[in-house]
Amino acid sequence: MPLLFRHAKQRDFQKEMISDIASALENKQNLMCHAPLGLGKTDASLSAALTFALEHNLTVFFLTPKISQHKIAVEVIDGINKKNNLKITCADVVGRRYMCGHPILQELDSDSFYPSCERKRQNETCDFFANARGYTLPQQQKADALFKKIMNKEVMFHNEVFERACEAEACPYEFSMKHASGASVIVADYFQLFRADIRKILLARSGKKLSNCIVIVDEAHNLAHRVREQMSTTINSKVIERCSRELKMLGLNAESLLFQRMERAYVHHCVENLGANKEKLVSRQEFIELFGNFMEKQSMASMLEDAGKEFIEKTNHRSGCIKFARFLASWDEESDTHIRVLRSRNFALSKNCLDARVATAPVLNQCYSSILMSGTLVPLEMHRDILGVERAILKEYKSPFPRLNRLNIITTTASTQYRKRGAEEYSKLAGVAGKVVNETPGNAAVFFPSYKVLRCVAPLIITSKQILTQNEKMTPHEMRELLHKFNSADNSVIFAVQGGSLSEGLDYANNSLKCAVIVGIALEEMSIEVQAVIDYCEKKFGKGWEYGYLFPAIIKGLQAAGRCVRSENDKGLIVFLDERFAWQNYSKCFPKDFDYIISAQPELLAKKFWQKSEAKETEKQKQAEKKSTDAE
Repeated sequence: MPLLFRHAKQRDFQKEMISDIASALENKQNLMCHAPLGLGKTDASLSAALTFALEHNLTVFFLTPKISQHKIAVEVIDGINKKNNLKITCADVVGRRYMCGHPILQELDSDSFYPSCERKRQNETCDFFANARGYTLPQQQKADALFKKIMNKEVMFHNEVFERACEAEACPYEFSMKHASGASVIVADYFQLFRADIRKILLARSGKKLSNCIVIVDEAHNLAHRVREQMSTTINSKVIERCSRELKMLGLNAESLLFQRMERAYVHHCVENLGANKEKLVSRQEFIELFGNFMEKQSMASMLEDAGKEFIEKTNHRSGCIKFARFLASWDEESDTHIRVLRSRNFALSKNCLDARVATAPVLNQCYSSILMSGTLVPLEMHRDILGVERAILKEYKSPFPRLNRLNIITTTASTQYRKRGAEEYSKLAGVAGKVVNETPGNAAVFFPSYKVLRCVAPLIITSKQILTQNEKMTPHEMRELLHKFNSADNSVIFAVQGGSLSEGLDYANNSLKCAVIVGIALEEMSIEVQAVIDYCEKKFGKGWEYGYLFPAIIKGLQAAGRCVRSENDKGLIVFLDERFAWQNYSKCFPKDFDYIISAQPELLAKKFWQKSEAKETEKQKQAEKKSTDAE
């Protein structure tokens, strides 16, 4: 079968990637790709995988960290269909909570939503479910007819499914599951496959077997961290207090009093254990015994689960009882891949995951073949190790953009090293950043390692540009407004943090970002959990400091730098403002084709770069005008 490709021709580096994917699939191997922006990795991976899948009766899963990133993958399949006059079905699958059309349930948090949804379905009281799937045979027949009427296209975006289903008062999630059962391509979030309980449901409902699936993981540099977060859980004293209030509201006065006493005992235990410490490692058994003094664990979890569901039904509010019940179930599971930490703030008790391989390895090694790709999947060996990928082929592609269009500078005159932090160093950082920003003809961004450093340095930056600043309390709506203001301007500077929503996973429209200054290295603040990850990586891989601390921070900086130069015609300046970027143990995390200049005066290089760029643009315009005149 010829390659199913939606464009007229393939780019040079794209051809190489397509060939590598085809070879990996033929040999049932896992391909891990560092694929820089502009390579066309979404088209390359889906085209190669889909062509192979149709020939061998397989299903392609395309997984992303964010729902917003589904769109491009769905568009690729739609384009392939239109160009080749095909009817390949592509299902855009989003979690049940985000696809819920029920006006009350959709307002609940995840801890409260799922048991409440399950209870409504079990009690046969959800009309949306009845209309989409049916409780009785007549309802099921009616639901099937409605599905055929509404889901009348091979390729549909999840928001279109949501709107059509809600208009018919049917469950959008159930319709998307039906759609997936006949799909050759399923676009979904990471956790649809990497959470075992969700994977089991999805595969069963769609009629797929993991061994017959090709799994593509986009933005794979995020996978390990996202999985570890998902496999961690936390409660605090306020959750126990909420349990007591909820139980009292339900008339369970004896149980409410019990939880009041338990909360006092919990706080007392925390105070005694912590002493003057902000956090402390704790054992599984000590809190099992503490809670067990009041009620047997299984009885407590069961009572809380039932009470929580009833509370939600009566109040339409999220439930602390449900959250505590889920925490108890997770807390009791013993594993050397987790640690348990007690923290002084709100007396939070956490079970933190140290090893993503628990969730990733079974999927990536049991599927037919996988393709993991990102523009910052470096070092490839680290990602292979921390994800537990076997049969792995590691491939690092070069950037397809002209090197002369981008200037990377490392300046060694200042640093955010903890021992150097203070008024003098902050002033140096602000001075360098301000000079570079002011030499940039257009919009610029300064990305800081943390909000704390941002608050110390940003006010010291002197510039005539309009200043826009990200802060940690911004809502998604406020963040979109900030981004819109920046993209609409032509002489602004945005102050943001590395690893945040403004430094990863988004495009600044129309080359609106001309310059990115990466201030410092976004190393995690040292804590029990961070140290535990370092120690765990040292024990498992012999590279604790690199895998658990340094490399993830460098990747955040590279992601922020990647907001500049988003097409082959864009020109951009990136300044890494910290002497440590030039140190060998840090710079070895850079891609192999990453060229940079070390300079103590980056503003001079910036000025020359933009002057040269402007001169080239002027010359192009003159040549264009001359051609136009000659043609006349």
